[in-house]
Amino acid sequence: MKKLFTSSKNGWAGKLVTLVLSVVLLFVLASCNTSIHGTDSSADSTDENAAGSLSDELGDDSGGDSGGGVDLINAILNPADYNALELIEYDAYVYPGEHGKIVAAATGIDLEGLSLTVFFVDAAAIDPTNPLEMFPQAYAKDDLVENPGSELGAPPGAGSYNFMAPLTTPVPTKFIVFAGLKVDNKAYVTQQPFEINVIAASSNPTIKPKAGFDGINGFDGPTPPPPPFGSGPGANAKAIARFFSVNKRTLYEEIAIGVIAYHINGIDRVEFAVEGGKWETVTQPSTNPDTGIKNEYWVKVNPDDFPDGPPDGVSLATKEGYEIRAIAYPKNAGEPRLLSLYFSTNAKGTLPETKVWVDVNGDDSSGDGTASKPVRTIARAAQLAQETQGSVDGATAYLNPGTYDFGPPKSGVAPINKRRWFTISAAPGVDRSQAILQQGSDDTGLKIRLVKLENLTLTSPLKTKKQASPAPLKESSIYLEGVRAKGPDQQKEASFWFGSDWTGRFAVNTETSDAKYCIGATGATLIAFCYCHEIGSDVFNNVGTLVNNLVINIQKLVGAVPPWHPDSIQYGINSFGDANAIAQGNTVLNGDDAQGPFVKLSDSKNPLENIVYANNVFETGVSGKVEPAKLNHILFINNSIDKSSLIWRNPKEDSENVMYHGNISNFKVYPATVSVDEAWFKWNHFLGSETYGDYFTTGDPGYIDPANDNYGLLPTSPNKDVNISPLFPILVPMDGLGVDRATTSGPTSSKGARE
Repeated sequence: MKKLFTSSKNGWAGKLVTLVLSVVLLFVLASCNTSIHGTDSSADSTDENAAGSLSDELGDDSGGDSGGGVDLINAILNPADYNALELIEYDAYVYPGEHGKIVAAATGIDLEGLSLTVFFVDAAAIDPTNPLEMFPQAYAKDDLVENPGSELGAPPGAGSYNFMAPLTTPVPTKFIVFAGLKVDNKAYVTQQPFEINVIAASSNPTIKPKAGFDGINGFDGPTPPPPPFGSGPGANAKAIARFFSVNKRTLYEEIAIGVIAYHINGIDRVEFAVEGGKWETVTQPSTNPDTGIKNEYWVKVNPDDFPDGPPDGVSLATKEGYEIRAIAYPKNAGEPRLLSLYFSTNAKGTLPETKVWVDVNGDDSSGDGTASKPVRTIARAAQLAQETQGSVDGATAYLNPGTYDFGPPKSGVAPINKRRWFTISAAPGVDRSQAILQQGSDDTGLKIRLVKLENLTLTSPLKTKKQASPAPLKESSIYLEGVRAKGPDQQKEASFWFGSDWTGRFAVNTETSDAKYCIGATGATLIAFCYCHEIGSDVFNNVGTLVNNLVINIQKLVGAVPPWHPDSIQYGINSFGDANAIAQGNTVLNGDDAQGPFVKLSDSKNPLENIVYANNVFETGVSGKVEPAKLNHILFINNSIDKSSLIWRNPKEDSENVMYHGNISNFKVYPATVSVDEAWFKWNHFLGSETYGDYFTTGDPGYIDPANDNYGLLPTSPNKDVNISPLFPILVPMDGLGVDRATTSGPTSSKGARE
């Protein structure tokens, strides 16, 4: 299965991903090996006996109507009497929030001149003395929707028919179905019952474009952002929601694309649509099979449903790519959030994807870019790709061992791309430690709009003062995957992030060390599964989606002018307004010189809104702070803050929609003139003398081995599987390492970031 985020071969981040995905895989395999058909080998004989007793119980039903429904059930037919009728076992799929969709398969049924009647019986509720404890539903031929036999795994040669039947609540796990014939206003049922198992249908449908989609005309126009709704708590809070995916990917096979979403009132649902197609609803977060993250609302996208493209002739003003739209709706009250994500498809392989080899001993004049005749520079590789296919969209420059400059061509046309990433990668079989990329003497960058760096080593910061391409391709983005960025020293002024010319910044499975700043020090779009260590100052600042990253060893430069002030994960510095930021599952260890979670608004005239810290571990020597500001919708959920405190300095009157639930921390309010709302706090464990809200505990948190960075909880911990009243709900379905918070004894949850 193709993963959205591939595991790094080096460092803790890769091990974490491998661990998480292994757990997911084991869970999936266990689920697949669990029989949904039950283990009672006598089911058929029992059901047959039940069916056989029907004739003893049935008589004319004078209560029937004359409208063509089932009025009489007065005979039991043996399928042998009707050679055309042979029923086989199949499954029923129950879709949440709808009537049950029963998918039955039958072979050899000739419906000409006949009507097929189906009766559903809850198998668990069958009373041998009264087997007709059922709700009958009769369907004439014209009421059936016929599907190809291959759909949903029906046996070869079978036809499948969809029946929409109102199901009981709770939905039975198994039905007994009697199929028969309706003749002359009488119903005849087969003696051999037809058993159906009910499976929870996938609540993660495949979204499809509108019928007849030509690759260009999808959505008719912008989707209006849904207005706020409801009243009371959280009504003026906007859903915090982000696609957990890199923008403008090229899809080759079906994948799962999801949204991580939070709201102080909870998330009711996320709706998805692609290129004018039907809006599909996902009501529950679950494990995205392509990322391993367990709290995604996700759908499937199959590139076979789209023409390869979008077509090259379509302008960017018309189409940046195929577009997925999603709307995250709060529960009860709040403001929904509308999101957009772009992608291309090349499942049929019709889009060009030129591969150009680069070697330090190659020749830009005579080299043709093949493995046997490589060019010398990345700039020439990009030019060659453009000469070959008209742009660098989807092209790759493969680097043989050596050190290369990140800069534009010395002469000739500057390469361009529009919708797909131009990738610079170590050549096949070359380790990333051997393919080294540096800025070089020219700081203007490649002038390519979408640049992906993959499986490389960076040895100096990549300055990009003039990276943006000429209009209309002004905006440019960078995407790092599997990159190792190593600086000269964490005590020196060196960084491995990129200049403000990059408007989109993505990093996955990337390692950074020995530098003043980590990747994404300011304003990254998405950083996931990355490893930062030996950092001298800020690690993450105003990152939109920050998920499952590890930071170890933050030490500031003593005596620096101006002094260095390391922050681990901060929001609001040089920023204000709607942050729509998610920091989830991150771990900061050995940060003796660093500050924990930090929220500070630089602009006193505007509010800072919509930030969530969830499942993070902060082992920092400097207390985190929430500084005085106008704050709205700030959520702290299941964090573990050790060795320091979280100091709340923002007055209650300037703070709206605050949630502090399930955390383990020393929480302080300072100065004395500041007050907080007790309603913000529930189910917390306080390490200090100050306590707030309901259902809190105090004292030893019961960590397994904090001295060795193990912040999991002992079985005897007061924070393990909390059973105080009311039960601490599962606010996030997994802990910071991807472990399920639900227990075998019920949906109880543990406090802090680790189960």
